[in-house]
Amino acid sequence: MVGTLNVFYIFIVVLAVFLISILFKATIVVRQAQVVAIERLGKFNRMLKSGIHFVVPFIDQTRKVVWTFVKESGNGQNLYRYSEMVERID
Repeated sequence: MVGTLNVFYIFIVVLAVFLISILFKATIVVRQAQVVAIERLGKFNRMLKSGIHFVVPFIDQTRKVVWTFVKESGNGQNLYRYSEMVERID
């Protein structure tokens, strides 16, 4: 009887850890002035703006979007500034 209770408790702990890891995988936090692209099974699905979002774990994948800022200087030349993100969408 004691052996089956130990197995039951181990099963409950493993199940709880698995469910918590799925919850963390399903929660996406997008910071202000950023945007995240969601791919569902490798195909573009939608864009997430800033805030907390929930996605389908193991089916939806996130891709950070590289922003390019163009500023024109006073003498007519364009100045380009890139963000620090290096991932890209192919």
